[in-house]
Formats: sequence, structure tokens, C-alpha cells
Amino acid sequence: MKILIAEDDPGSNRLLSSMLYQYGECLSVNNGLSAVETVSQALIDKKPFNLIMLDIMMPKLDGHACLKKIRELEKEHKVEKSASAKIIMITALSDKKNVLEAFKGSSNAYIVKPVIKEKIEKELKKLNLIG
Repeated sequence: MKILIAEDDPGSNRLLSSMLYQYGECLSVNNGLSAVETVSQALIDKKPFNLIMLDIMMPKLDGHACLKKIRELEKEHKVEKSASAKIIMITALSDKKNVLEAFKGSSNAYIVKPVIKEKIEKELKKLNLIG
């Protein structure tokens, strides 16, 4: 599995990487603009990400705008809905507005920090990314 972690906090980024490395190749970026650029290049190279862990509060481009741009890129590259990246929003924001906006933007899951391995594994199983 090819995994992108978009998280601006270095500690959270390392934590997510340590939880996910056993499931595949992890690449980390620290802002939303880099996430969009990385996904774009992966689509151009025909090596798309299977999983994207996306923080909402990031510099240069927040997670909601990043999510929208990633889904637009997938449409531009004619990625079938069934083959699109599974995107899990990871954030400290648990308010209804942010949760609804994430799912409206076609997020596949929403995890409120603090992140623990069991929460991630539960979502990965729901998304059929792990057994």
C-alpha cells in the first residue's frame, strides 16, 4: 500500500508514520500544498496513493481545500471512484461543521486526535485496506 501523510506537526507526523509503516510505503509532507503537488505527481506517474492521512489545520492549504483539490485531480486523471485514494481526515477539530465538511468533500473517514493505533486500524479495516 502507498501512503501519504499530510501533517504539519512533526511529532504527529512521526507518530502516524510509526503506526502505518508496517502497512506499506509511507511518504510525509508538512503542508497542504505539498500534499496536492505530491498526489498530482503520483497520478501523472500512474502510481497513485492508496491511503492519504490528511490533517485539517495545515499551512499553505488547509485539509478541506486539500481534500477538494485531490478529488478534482482524481477526476481530471479519470480515476474510477472505486480506485480513488482512501482519505482519512485526522484533526483536533471535532465540531459538527468540520466533520460534515470533510464528508461533503468525499473524505472516507474522520479521526479526532489524539490518534491511537486501534482507531487507525479500525478505519483501515472498514475501508478494506487491511484484513
